[in-house]
Amino acid sequence: MKRVNKQKSRISTRVALAICMAGALLTVSSYSLTIAAKGTNLLEVDKCTNMLVASAKGDTQSSSDSNTEAPKASLPNFSSDYAAIGYDTEDGLESAEINAVAQTSDGYIWAGTYSGMYRYDGYRFEKIQLDERINNVMQMFVDSKNHLWIGTNDSGIACYEPESGNITFYTTAEGLPSNAIRAICEDKSGNIYVGTTSQLCIISPDGKIKEFLGDQIYSVRTLSVSGDIIVGVTNGGELFFIKNGKLLAMRSMENENNVYYAAAAMNDKGIVLVGTSSDYALKFLLSENGSLKTLKQIHTNGISYFNKLLYSPENDGYFFCCENGLGFIGNNDKITDMSADGFNSSVSDVFIDYQDNMWFASNKQGVERYSLNPFVNIFARAKVDESVVNSLLIKNNFLYVGMDNGLIAIDLDTDEQISYMNERKFEGVRVRHLMLDSAGNIWASTYGQDGLMVLGKDGSFKAYNENTENIVGSRFRSTLELADGQILAASSTGLNYIDNGKVVKTISEDDGLGTQILSMVQADDGKIIAGSDGNGVYIIEDGKIIDTIDEDDGLGSLVVLKVVPCKGGYILVTSNSLYYYTGRAVTKLNAFPYSNNYDVYISKTGEAWVTSSAGIFVVDEDALLKNENYSYTLLNRSRGFYTTLTANAKNAVKGDDLYLCCTDGVRKISLTDYNSFDNDYEIRVSRVLADDEIIHEESGTYRIPAIQGRIEFDVAVLNFTLSNPLLKIFLEGAKDEGITCLQNEMSSLVYTNLPYGNYKLHVQVLDSGDRSIIRDEVYDVVKDSQLYERTYFKVILFILGVLLVAFIGWVIRRIIQAIKNARTWKLEATTDPMTGLLNKAASKRELTELCKTKQGILMMIDLDSFKLVNDLYGHDMGDKILIRFADIIRSCIRETDIAGRMGGDEFIAYIMGTNDESVVASKAEHINEEIVKSAKEFMGEDMTIPLGASIGAVCAPNEGTDFEELFGLADKALYNVKQNGKHGYAMYRKSNPKLTTEEDSIAKGIAGTRKILGERNEGKGAFKVDFNKLQAIYRTFDRLSRRTNAKVTIVQFTLNAEEGKELSDEIMDQFFSILSGTLRSNDVVAPTGKNQAVALLTNIEGEDQLVPIDRVVKTWDDAPGHEGFSVSYELEAM
Repeated sequence: MKRVNKQKSRISTRVALAICMAGALLTVSSYSLTIAAKGTNLLEVDKCTNMLVASAKGDTQSSSDSNTEAPKASLPNFSSDYAAIGYDTEDGLESAEINAVAQTSDGYIWAGTYSGMYRYDGYRFEKIQLDERINNVMQMFVDSKNHLWIGTNDSGIACYEPESGNITFYTTAEGLPSNAIRAICEDKSGNIYVGTTSQLCIISPDGKIKEFLGDQIYSVRTLSVSGDIIVGVTNGGELFFIKNGKLLAMRSMENENNVYYAAAAMNDKGIVLVGTSSDYALKFLLSENGSLKTLKQIHTNGISYFNKLLYSPENDGYFFCCENGLGFIGNNDKITDMSADGFNSSVSDVFIDYQDNMWFASNKQGVERYSLNPFVNIFARAKVDESVVNSLLIKNNFLYVGMDNGLIAIDLDTDEQISYMNERKFEGVRVRHLMLDSAGNIWASTYGQDGLMVLGKDGSFKAYNENTENIVGSRFRSTLELADGQILAASSTGLNYIDNGKVVKTISEDDGLGTQILSMVQADDGKIIAGSDGNGVYIIEDGKIIDTIDEDDGLGSLVVLKVVPCKGGYILVTSNSLYYYTGRAVTKLNAFPYSNNYDVYISKTGEAWVTSSAGIFVVDEDALLKNENYSYTLLNRSRGFYTTLTANAKNAVKGDDLYLCCTDGVRKISLTDYNSFDNDYEIRVSRVLADDEIIHEESGTYRIPAIQGRIEFDVAVLNFTLSNPLLKIFLEGAKDEGITCLQNEMSSLVYTNLPYGNYKLHVQVLDSGDRSIIRDEVYDVVKDSQLYERTYFKVILFILGVLLVAFIGWVIRRIIQAIKNARTWKLEATTDPMTGLLNKAASKRELTELCKTKQGILMMIDLDSFKLVNDLYGHDMGDKILIRFADIIRSCIRETDIAGRMGGDEFIAYIMGTNDESVVASKAEHINEEIVKSAKEFMGEDMTIPLGASIGAVCAPNEGTDFEELFGLADKALYNVKQNGKHGYAMYRKSNPKLTTEEDSIAKGIAGTRKILGERNEGKGAFKVDFNKLQAIYRTFDRLSRRTNAKVTIVQFTLNAEEGKELSDEIMDQFFSILSGTLRSNDVVAPTGKNQAVALLTNIEGEDQLVPIDRVVKTWDDAPGHEGFSVSYELEAM
């Protein structure tokens, strides 16, 4: 692809290598002069490898403060900068056999098929019957007058005028050589050239048909226009050129392999690109006299048999359609393969719409749209294989990428992967974190044998590992440069202070550091704020732990993934929530809509970018910290993010661009222009229906007749970018707020019994953040009055009323009685229309009587985290979940029991004839298991919303007989469940008003388990239980792991004695004491035999699970008096 020229301030890697190879012939001084002449520091060139370590641009001190001048804009890379969106039978097309696509000036996209015409309105394809003769559509073309020419296979060619709806047909009866049309184009004079299966003919602007008399051009396959030249190809493989209505040149391809010309297009410089029936194209130069000069043969990498070529001056090249793929050939002769999975066969047509999206048609696979994606695929640009990325760092416009299998570097100027010094040391090594210090050195935290690896600015290499003096740990998670220049390195077992290449101080378990550090920042006062993997936040000063932030301070989760500086303090990203720490207090940011978050970046414009498993939430920083209701923008698949983020990763920022670590590579998105799409698109009323009668616009107004029935407004938002705008559609003057939705969730605006009068239909485009109006399209609507709404009818009715008082009085009484009856019937309706359960009023009536007369258990049942379903998957999915939830409740009660919906996601049930708590426990377990299964059935196995049920229960008449009082007690019990992890139940009893204790909750299923996984154990070590209770906890974990990512590991520890040593009770007590004291507070341990114990390690996975195990072994081995005794273990992840 042709790129805009740009001044390079450094030597290319090829020049650097050439200088290295020529070193034997050059003196040192001449070599230095050569480098200096190019503007590059000599010390920054690696003379032994093909890599430029740094450039004269200067070292980037931090990835977010780069002063590097951005390269000049270049043409897009279609493999990395565009997203492919497919359309087939699921989008309204009756068949995937599409022959042609086009766009008229009103914004609609048209698709021609063997079964007729389809029109796309930005939401769905709809079959349009323009004329009964239009069925087998082969070609479409939009001329300079915005007329749509439709070439059929057997009915000639039709000219459709979208504004008026008029259609003019041209067939053999009007003079066409054949009714089978294969190609259409228009010259500068407005003549329409029509290629038929017989001869080429011309339709003049006045509608007259004449055959082209050149040399009798037969069976035209393709036609295209450039300036005053028409270039075409026949089915026989002949290439011809027409100028000013006369044949300029005609030639056939001389090829012994039976290859022939198949399609052609020409640019405005006379360069002709001709696709062949093989896998290459030929480039010619057309002279004024019609002679052709062959310039080049361009191979298309196996993509063969050209069906169409389209020259695009904006993209400086040609789009091509072939039998086994599609792509782009730049004027620089570079090939881009644009074939997509599921769209690479029999590609027949292409055009570019008014928003610069490319639309391709396939005879077998439907329609494919290519739209500019705000998420740029860096790996695709650099042609790097997909891999999980953990950390990013930008230095001198080089992007360093730490992956699970090594460290690579990408030149952001050329989009090419480059080599660097000591590259082989990273082969196969898991790189967890990258950090650039103020001296220009790169610190790579790895899990390899070299541990912490340092790439010096001068090309040197140094490793800190288990062989380094005084070091703690050999597997490193991250590093931080302190204000005094020291490097603080976090390993799996502690912290290391590194100064001038030596470990000068450490903090380990002996110093009170009980678990691994995941994230670190240094405050303005020099203190270190460190998030840990299970013990909350450590405050460190002068190499000592001076304080901790944990549950007592309001931190609900002790796994702190990230500590992010923000206004007035820090955002703590934990395993299940966001918290705001001001240095004095910790506040849970419970207004944030999602729990499984990874990191937060605060942009210069004051926006918080929260990365998560659901995508990227963009929210105003002030609104986030105020913790009140606010709007947000979610960047997910609907906005072009067709991948997933890597958890616990380190992203990078360069200028206004955010580089994201993903599970398949790196994505780049602009922090300022992520929402900058082409908003100059058409918005139209596609259809107005009044009792199934189509209402057409007349003089700018939609006039609806006097009816009482259904009136339906369908809106077409003809936006084909990935912006997915927020819309509000409403009828001004009606008592209805209308519809607010995203473009891809649009539905019809429907009214019944709309009163007569003048209305205005508004289609507004709203800002997704503050809901301000960006654009407002208004259409006039008039509803005619019905007879009884007209003034004269009211006068006549009044006169008749005076004359017939008695009769009218009787009629009025009947009407009033009918109204009263209707109200009575409405009040007596007992069923919730969505779920089929009792509605709120009926539930209260039934339960008020039952609580007084029947023994039973009243249960309040709440669907946890339901709001996220609506936010992430839409209200249709929310309705499905509510209906299924009601079905689950119905399935676990008897016919004699009562169940109802109190509103929203709140339900109620009464189990008669029992006060046994185990009944509630079994129903809680059943409901929680079934709703998760159903959610995964509807939303996919990768669904991460923590759906479940919380139940508050109370017995009648034990705790009372008044329904309202019992309802309040059940609500109190429900609140207790919510506060203790959700997804469980609580039983209110007067004898135990505090409800459940810490140990009781363990035996009560998932609610207890959530407490353990939420690290709510108040002790400093593992939670120690007996073996029976451990079995109950294990069963609960087993159920939980089948439907959530529980991250639980089972470890069996065995204490072994050498020959002659006895395993006394005292030794075993010491062993269990070390075991329970060394493991984390969110682990569970129990003795299982004379010399064995089993531990359940929670919230841990992968290589991290060895950290607490190794710590147990090391603590036992280091303790005095344990000679002759050793600890062995076996482990298995659930």
